[in-house]
Order: sequence, then C-alpha cells, then structure tokens
Amino acid sequence: MFVADIKTLLAKRWTELTFVEKAAVLSSTGGQLAPEDADAFISSVVDKSSFLNEVTTKTMTASTAYIDVFAIATRQMRAAVEATLASTAQTVNFSLTIPRRTLTPVEVILAPDVSYTFLHENIERAAAEAHLLGEIVKAVRNDMLDLCVNADGSTASFLDINTGWITLALADSNVNDADCSGLDAVAALDKVLDTLPEEFDGMPDQAFCVSRKFRRKFGQEVAARETMLGDKALSQGGDISFEGIPLKMVYRWPSAYVMLTPKSNLHVGISKIITVEKQMQPRKQVIEYTITLKFDPEYAYGGFISLGANVSV
Repeated sequence: MFVADIKTLLAKRWTELTFVEKAAVLSSTGGQLAPEDADAFISSVVDKSSFLNEVTTKTMTASTAYIDVFAIATRQMRAAVEATLASTAQTVNFSLTIPRRTLTPVEVILAPDVSYTFLHENIERAAAEAHLLGEIVKAVRNDMLDLCVNADGSTASFLDINTGWITLALADSNVNDADCSGLDAVAALDKVLDTLPEEFDGMPDQAFCVSRKFRRKFGQEVAARETMLGDKALSQGGDISFEGIPLKMVYRWPSAYVMLTPKSNLHVGISKIITVEKQMQPRKQVIEYTITLKFDPEYAYGGFISLGANVSV
C-alpha cells in the first residue's frame, strides 16, 4: 500500500517510523490459544506521540527542504522631517536576517515477520493481524518522537539515524543557553524564561518541553505551597503552567534539559511517499511486513529557543 498524503497517513494512524528492525513474531512468543480460552490480547503499547501533532509537520516531495524565517528587527522608526526626502539613514531594507535551516529526511524501515502459526492459533484469531499491526504502529510513532528529541547522529544502531532537536540546539550559537545547575524546578523554569530575549516574550504557542520526572518535581514544589493550584497539581495532574506558559511533558525528553520554544518552531519533515507493504512467504510460513518512510527533525530558528541544561531533579 502506498500512502501519498501525510493527512491520509495520520488519519490511518500509519504515521512516523524509525529504526531498522527485523523481528519475527512466532507462536512461542505468546498469544496462542490457552486452556482458559482467553479471547483478546492486552494492548501493551501506549501511544505517546501526541506531541507530534502539535509541532510543524512539513510534507516533502524533494530530497531536501529549506526553513526560512522573516524577521524584522525592533526600533525601525526614524524621525520624519516635513517636506523632506527621507535620507538613507531613515530607510530600512527588510530582509531575511535569520540563517536558513535545511530538512534532509532520512529513510527508515520497520520489517517484522509474523508466522502463519501465530495467526492461525492466536487468541484473537482473524482479528490478530489488525491488532498486532496497530500495536506496531503505536510503537513506531513513539520511536519517531524519541528520535526527534534524542537522536544525536552518532550513537550507534538507533540514535545515529538523524539529529534531534536537543542536539541541534546544543550546537546552535543562536540558541539562548541557560545553565540550571543546582536549581530546583521552579528556579530552573524562571532562569530559562529569563534567558529568552525580551523581544520574543509572549510569542504565540510557547511551551516548556520537559520530562515526566521534571513535570512531577515541579508539581510537587507547587503543591508544597498549599494553594488551590498546588492541590490540583498534586491530586489531578494534567496541564500545568509557569507564568502562563504550559509545561509539555514530552515522551523520552531527558530530565537534564528544559526547552522553551513555540511548538510551531519545531519541525518534522516527512517524505510524501510512504510505503506499507505485505508479502506472503509460504515456504517460510511467514508474512513479511515492510514499512518505509523518510523523515527529519529540525526547527526554524534557534533564537526562539531558550535551552536549560544541567537540570537536576
């Protein structure tokens, strides 16, 4: 099956794929009929990839794509003189003043084998194939988000596939760096926010990208203040903000970093052609599933990012 449009892909939940893996699903791995006559699998994969729906997704037809940001500097006004032609000093040539960034999607593949025996003798019978593929889709969506966050282009076998947002930001001199060594969660957020240049305060769609551990620590610190907000943070969880900016708990986000940026500043380039194929192999008694996709994480402008490092929670 060829999926020619990213919106169709998202609707089908055949979204983003990640690492190369060859895995065989056999009857010995579990799921065959048992004396208790169980009638369903238990879904074990929780889809953590919702954050991908909040960042900028760019559908690509070429091998590369450019991200350009048009920025107008502050204090452009000049004093006018009555009935006098504006001087060179009074005119401004607006131009692209922010370095262009490039999306270069990398091809990835997921290639599991499923044995005939597994499909014939499993506890869900005819529904097993759809259930199994549904679990695979959720897993690969999670893996793609993991790569968008943590890929470093060098750590072998998984993280070397491409380069994620954090590694890109660490190497970018335009990113606003905040050393959060020795700070508690509240103080770390305060420093990250304070490090962002004043002209970018209040940009729409801003969020703190944080780990689950950091989110819990912040909630506990807020709860210690014995306010209504503190009670809610401790007992109900859910959305929580710092100075009106929401904390987004991102799957696999490392606890040592806090990133403040507009979510729309984070990009994922996805090739328009995605393949989802199935091939029967009767002699091997297996069905081969092959899913391929090209994608690449990037962001538009490092100056919109304030990155807190050395966070200890």
